[in-house]
Amino acid sequence: MDKYRHINEFSKNVIQGNAAIFLGAGLSVGAKYKDWKSLLKEPAESIGLNVEKEQYDLISLAEYIKNEKNRTYINEILLEEFHKPNINPTANHKLLASLPIDIYWTTNYDNLMEKALEDAKKPIAVKRKQSDLSIFTRDQEAVVYKMHGDISDPDNAILTRSDYEMYDTNRVLFKEALEGQVVTRTFFFIGFSFTDPNLERMLARIRHTLKESSRTHYCIMKNIDEDAKDYDYQVAKLQLQINDLKNYHVETVLIDDYDEITQILSEISNKTLMNSILISGSAIEYGDFSNSEANQFVSLLTQKLLENNFKIVNGFGLGIGHAVVNGALEYRDSLNLKGVGSRLDLRPFPFQNPEKFETYREEFISDVGIVISIFGNKKKDDSVIVAKGVKDEAKIAKEKGKVLFPIPLTGYAAREIYDEYCSADDSEIDYSELMGKNDKNIREIVDTIVTEANKLRK
Repeated sequence: MDKYRHINEFSKNVIQGNAAIFLGAGLSVGAKYKDWKSLLKEPAESIGLNVEKEQYDLISLAEYIKNEKNRTYINEILLEEFHKPNINPTANHKLLASLPIDIYWTTNYDNLMEKALEDAKKPIAVKRKQSDLSIFTRDQEAVVYKMHGDISDPDNAILTRSDYEMYDTNRVLFKEALEGQVVTRTFFFIGFSFTDPNLERMLARIRHTLKESSRTHYCIMKNIDEDAKDYDYQVAKLQLQINDLKNYHVETVLIDDYDEITQILSEISNKTLMNSILISGSAIEYGDFSNSEANQFVSLLTQKLLENNFKIVNGFGLGIGHAVVNGALEYRDSLNLKGVGSRLDLRPFPFQNPEKFETYREEFISDVGIVISIFGNKKKDDSVIVAKGVKDEAKIAKEKGKVLFPIPLTGYAAREIYDEYCSADDSEIDYSELMGKNDKNIREIVDTIVTEANKLRK
């Protein structure tokens, strides 16, 4: 139960826009990179040590190797490993990149997180060295902080005990930036073992300064395998570590298998997406609604969804887009705001390039969890026909596992979508209050839709 509670709490922080991710080496292992212990195995043997016996102090082991060999020797090990061809971001990197999160910290030297964010078409800034922290990148959607440096500059990567000893001198701005964000953001630590002495000191300083006012953070840790050597001892030690992390306001999500990380991130993604709604529709006429009723309906629906903290995506369809904007303006004016920020995402279609419509729809439907279909008609010659584009959006959404929420009383494509996908008894939507309009006013209809939408995201 704690696992699901922690997932829910972190998802809320993602939706609120104050979440951050901290990636450790464990996440890159899934991409077939070696972890630090595996990388040091042969170098340790070359100086007469066994990495298994030294695994709890790999920082000192790296120092011994550097002393007996030289720094270039270690750099070449890193370059050989992290310049391997055809290493791509894992499903976990892609899920993290899809989340509406703008802060990513990592101790990893690879660029898998950066690649995943770029593949997600997010403009990013990468902070590899202290001087990068002073640079502002226009239109950036995410920042990746390389706390221990980057494979592009192995000489200045944090590897050995000496590097850690000089951290407060050579990379103190990273420490201060991270301290500030840990105070204001909720972090999720993934693939991280909490053996980094810099992070441990930072968490301790924040704990002693803020005491019970510290934010709660979350981490993922794996249960001890039942066939593990010294099983009872290892279980007791793990529990002690979990209890100790609570002293630093870090709650642990326990897993039995590393594959569960993908499940956890998928659940966070789904919960986050359920806070975003696509209002899909177009109209040259409004059927049983008069023009003024239809505009009032769309405008009020947009306003009420925004009031309930949903994000609205809209393709600015004919006869619908302007009413969506009017609803957003009503919401803005009711709170005396200048705008609605990122809560309204308008995606007008590139009508000069109709061949791109399908790809375009795929992109913005991927960014939502719920698709509300309304009306859906257009003019062809002298006739009014069902808008194929609105039905296409419902089909794509269904294939992507989104929740379809057509409003059948608006008719046209919305009615056909309801008949095809949502009329069965196992529908996720309770339509009993929406199947007639005669005895309801528009405000009641909108309130019913918003109530059902709120049920979907719980």
